[in-house]
Amino acid sequence: MIAERMDIKVQSVLNKLHVIYLKLKVNSIVQASILAVNRNMLYTLNRLKKKNGKTHAIRKKRRKMTAKKLRIIQDKLNSSISVNTISEQVDVSEFTIRYWRKKGIFIRE
Repeated sequence: MIAERMDIKVQSVLNKLHVIYLKLKVNSIVQASILAVNRNMLYTLNRLKKKNGKTHAIRKKRRKMTAKKLRIIQDKLNSSISVNTISEQVDVSEFTIRYWRKKGIFIRE
Protein backbone atom coordinates (compact mmCIF):
# COMPACT_ATOMS: atom_id res chain seq x y z
CA MET A 1 0.00 0.00 0.00
CA ILE A 2 2.73 2.47 0.97
CA ALA A 3 4.85 1.47 -2.01
CA GLU A 4 1.93 2.02 -4.38
CA ARG A 5 1.13 5.45 -2.96
CA MET A 6 4.78 6.55 -3.15
CA ASP A 7 5.30 4.84 -6.51
CA ILE A 8 8.32 2.88 -5.28
CA LYS A 9 9.14 -0.81 -4.91
CA VAL A 10 7.97 -2.76 -1.87
CA GLN A 11 11.59 -3.71 -1.12
CA SER A 12 12.47 0.00 -0.90
CA VAL A 13 9.81 0.51 1.78
CA LEU A 14 11.10 -2.52 3.70
CA ASN A 15 14.67 -1.20 3.48
CA LYS A 16 13.59 2.22 4.79
CA LEU A 17 11.73 0.57 7.67
CA HIS A 18 14.80 -1.52 8.49
CA VAL A 19 16.95 1.63 8.67
CA ILE A 20 14.40 3.31 10.97
CA TYR A 21 14.32 0.22 13.23
CA LEU A 22 18.13 0.25 13.43
CA LYS A 23 18.17 3.93 14.42
CA LEU A 24 15.52 3.34 17.08
CA LYS A 25 17.26 0.12 18.21
CA VAL A 26 14.06 -1.92 17.86
CA ASN A 27 13.14 -5.03 15.89
CA SER A 28 9.47 -4.51 15.03
CA ILE A 29 6.69 -1.99 14.50
CA VAL A 30 5.28 -3.00 17.90
CA GLN A 31 8.54 -2.13 19.68
CA ALA A 32 8.77 1.13 17.71
CA SER A 33 5.21 2.02 18.76
CA ILE A 34 5.92 1.27 22.42
CA LEU A 35 9.07 3.38 22.26
CA ALA A 36 7.14 6.25 20.68
CA VAL A 37 4.50 6.11 23.42
CA ASN A 38 7.19 6.06 26.12
CA ARG A 39 8.94 9.03 24.59
CA ASN A 40 5.65 10.90 24.38
CA MET A 41 5.91 11.05 20.58
CA LEU A 42 2.37 9.96 19.77
CA TYR A 43 -1.01 11.56 20.20
CA THR A 44 -3.44 9.43 22.14
CA LEU A 45 -6.96 8.70 20.99
CA ASN A 46 -9.44 10.54 23.17
CA ARG A 47 -12.82 9.65 21.72
CA LEU A 48 -14.71 9.19 18.50
CA LYS A 49 -17.11 11.79 17.17
CA LYS A 50 -19.74 11.44 14.48
CA LYS A 51 -19.85 14.25 11.96
CA ASN A 52 -21.91 14.14 8.78
CA GLY A 53 -22.51 10.43 9.28
CA LYS A 54 -18.77 9.65 9.45
CA THR A 55 -16.80 8.71 12.53
CA HIS A 56 -13.78 10.89 13.26
CA ALA A 57 -11.15 10.43 15.94
CA ILE A 58 -10.63 13.33 18.29
CA ARG A 59 -7.09 13.21 19.55
CA LYS A 60 -5.58 14.55 22.74
CA LYS A 61 -2.44 16.58 22.51
CA ARG A 62 0.75 14.98 23.73
CA ARG A 63 1.21 15.23 27.45
CA LYS A 64 4.54 16.79 28.34
CA MET A 65 6.37 15.35 31.30
CA THR A 66 7.18 18.27 33.56
CA ALA A 67 9.86 18.36 36.22
CA LYS A 68 7.09 18.75 38.79
CA LYS A 69 5.39 15.55 37.62
CA LEU A 70 8.73 13.70 37.68
CA ARG A 71 9.30 14.82 41.29
CA ILE A 72 5.78 13.72 42.27
CA ILE A 73 6.35 10.26 40.76
CA GLN A 74 9.73 9.91 42.48
CA ASP A 75 8.26 11.00 45.85
CA LYS A 76 5.45 8.47 45.51
CA LEU A 77 7.95 5.72 44.63
CA ASN A 78 9.96 6.67 47.72
CA SER A 79 6.77 6.36 49.79
CA SER A 80 6.39 2.73 48.65
CA ILE A 81 3.19 3.42 46.73
CA SER A 82 2.55 0.86 43.99
CA VAL A 83 3.32 1.75 40.38
CA ASN A 84 -0.30 0.98 39.48
CA THR A 85 -1.60 3.52 42.02
CA ILE A 86 0.97 6.12 40.97
CA SER A 87 0.04 5.76 37.31
CA GLU A 88 -3.63 6.37 38.11
CA GLN A 89 -2.92 9.35 40.36
CA VAL A 90 -0.40 11.07 38.07
CA ASP A 91 -1.98 10.08 34.71
CA VAL A 92 1.14 8.36 33.38
CA SER A 93 1.10 4.77 32.14
CA GLU A 94 2.49 2.01 34.36
CA PHE A 95 4.65 0.92 31.46
CA THR A 96 6.22 4.39 31.23
CA ILE A 97 7.06 4.45 34.94
CA ARG A 98 8.53 0.93 34.82
CA TYR A 99 10.49 1.77 31.66
CA TRP A 100 11.96 4.91 33.25
CA ARG A 101 12.84 2.96 36.41
CA LYS A 102 14.66 0.43 34.27
CA LYS A 103 16.58 3.27 32.54
CA GLY A 104 17.50 4.79 35.91
CA ILE A 105 15.35 7.92 35.69
CA PHE A 106 13.35 6.79 38.74
CA ILE A 107 14.82 4.90 41.65
CA ARG A 108 12.71 3.08 44.25
CA GLU A 109 14.41 3.76 47.57
